[in-house]
Amino acid sequence: MSAPPQNRDEPAYGAFRPGENRDKPAYREDGGGGGGARRVRVLLFLRASGGSDVSQVERGYHQISRELDGTPGLLGNELLADVTEPGSFAVLSEWQSMRAFREWEQGASHRNTTSPLRDYQDRGRDKHFGIYEVAAAY
Repeated sequence: MSAPPQNRDEPAYGAFRPGENRDKPAYREDGGGGGGARRVRVLLFLRASGGSDVSQVERGYHQISRELDGTPGLLGNELLADVTEPGSFAVLSEWQSMRAFREWEQGASHRNTTSPLRDYQDRGRDKHFGIYEVAAAY
């Protein structure tokens, strides 16, 4: 199974463009979309050791993204490749709120759905993930 073809002018499947209207409120100084809830960005750091591992990371990302399509509260995600460190990646996901992220994370399907990338989590870092609340945005 190969990754879907990619036009450099279009985002990858499941990706979003900053400022893109995805049926969500515009950015506000408080980072939220109303009701006091602030959007959350989650970064998952990955490490691939060779060419075949890079392909596996890309395939795993696309598989997971297809399975997560329509997940309540998930606004989008991107696979980011480190331009200074070949084989290093980060998955950036944007969530409507911390509550939406936690509900998905604690749900029954979370571990199964994300398993294709588990072996590639960068355990050489102090933390292989980060959770960031949007404090301000333009």
